Amino acid sequence: MILWGTIAILSVLAIIYVMWPLLSAQGEVSESQTSLSVYRSQLAEVDADLARGIISPAEADAARIEIKRRILGTAQARDEAHEGRLPLPVTIVGGLVSLALSIGLYLHLGSPALPGKPYNQSAEQEALTKAVVSEFDAMMAKLESHLEANPDDVEGLKAMGWAQMRAGKPEKAIGALKRAVELAPKDMQLLALYGETLVEAASGKVSDEALDAFNRVLAGNAKDPRALYYKGLRLSQTGEQKAALDMWIELIKDSPKDAEWLPQIRKQAQDLALKLKIDPKTVP
Repeated sequence: MILWGTIAILSVLAIIYVMWPLLSAQGEVSESQTSLSVYRSQLAEVDADLARGIISPAEADAARIEIKRRILGTAQARDEAHEGRLPLPVTIVGGLVSLALSIGLYLHLGSPALPGKPYNQSAEQEALTKAVVSEFDAMMAKLESHLEANPDDVEGLKAMGWAQMRAGKPEKAIGALKRAVELAPKDMQLLALYGETLVEAASGKVSDEALDAFNRVLAGNAKDPRALYYKGLRLSQTGEQKAALDMWIELIKDSPKDAEWLPQIRKQAQDLALKLKIDPKTVP
């Protein structure tokens, strides 16, 4: 019963939705007829005002022209509303017949008693993952083909490295980014990305090659946050933990308050302070 009640309600709503423009058109026609009556009354008033001497013949002619222009516009709108429209009774009967035929066809071919298929979130997630992986692989294939034909395209190399990094494959990004750095040695953002890629590929260890990249970045911009963070991490990994803490504290002070990476650095600095038996509240 609930199923059939739901079907009935949805069917009625569908008919109303389809018929509404047709019914609205009927209203538009009625409104146009009312407008025409008003304009005819205005023409009569112009004639009366001219007869009483309130307006001049020239003013009367100008008023008549304007009113007649509006009448023509209303008549055109009315004709467009009528064009292709069925009479209202025919429209209503047609809607009801369509509903009856739809229900009859469903009873003959459908299966109203068939239980619904339960939603499978894991299957949907799996399908989505496959689609994303497929799209990524296709993009990589196009990029690789482009770089084969244009091996010195810095932007293409950067795109390849960035995409592989986002895909969690830093070891595959290193070659492209290293070549890009060789071609554009003054691009500090690229150099910092290359250093970060080396760290990611080494499971978080800041190697000598990565440190050299960050030092080159800091030589051009002593306040570069990424280079400062990783240089501090290198100090921490090599036993110079107090120097690392001092560097991170300065980085936190100089960073925008809404920087998305700030909470992570602050947490690492506080943990390092505890390890050094320093009050973590000293970390800003």
